[in-house]
Amino acid sequence: MYADEIWFKDALGAALMNLLLALSQVPANAAGQVQILSTLQSIINQALFNGTISVGKTLSVDQQLYIAQVTGSATAWKQVQNIGYWVNVVIESYVVNGVTEYKAVYTLIYSKDDDIRLIQGSDILI
Repeated sequence: MYADEIWFKDALGAALMNLLLALSQVPANAAGQVQILSTLQSIINQALFNGTISVGKTLSVDQQLYIAQVTGSATAWKQVQNIGYWVNVVIESYVVNGVTEYKAVYTLIYSKDDDIRLIQGSDILI
């Protein structure tokens, strides 16, 4: 349902904002990546528990190829299929008014079960 998606994206954003507010600094290095991944993982675990993320959904070849393209990994789709998600954080630099700043960019790919939208049947009395 759409409510799951809304909850999930909002929870991720709120958790990351809480991380930034709770700490005086999130370092632009591997330690910062781990802090962000840990924060994301806590919400991912909730999403696995409440069914927002689905484990074991068979992915089509097109989905597998798309995941490989986005992640740069030919095997990332196996993680999405087998555990329901793939996540990564990259620290990137950018320049604002001649000053180098840093940002963390996360990519989260996850699967969701397909929904039944129609039920058809026959009731036959003989």
